[in-house]
Amino acid sequence: MLHYPQDCTDGYYCAKGAAAALPCPGGTTKRLGVTMTRKEDCDVCGKGTFCPVGSGAATNCSAGTFNDEEKQEACTKCAAGTFQDVEGATACADCHQGHFCKVGASSALPCPGAIQYPFQPLPLGSSSHSQIALHHHTAALRAGRRHLQ
Repeated sequence: MLHYPQDCTDGYYCAKGAAAALPCPGGTTKRLGVTMTRKEDCDVCGKGTFCPVGSGAATNCSAGTFNDEEKQEACTKCAAGTFQDVEGATACADCHQGHFCKVGASSALPCPGAIQYPFQPLPLGSSSHSQIALHHHTAALRAGRRHLQ
């Protein structure tokens, strides 16, 4: 039996007479200044943060991720063509012209070989997307070959 409330750890709540502490649900955390005795005592995690089940505190989303909603268990990776270079973000920024950004990018990287391509998102798998990717790959290979000669 728990020694109420001393045995109740951060991120959990302890009902009087309970045999074990129960975790705060995902997207919530310990509420400061409150004796945690029920699930409703758990505090909602804010935008730009996440809280897995049983969190003692909200954690900022890492660079390359964001969270634009409250009460989330995880952050979302930035989509291809976007990046985020700070923690605790609520959105991702568009990749700069002449740079590329993969899924989950924490920075915009210059195009290989200093080749400057404007970013124009196309649906993956489309013939246009494949043709552009092949063109960029071929141009990068040619540029690399010139450096070796």
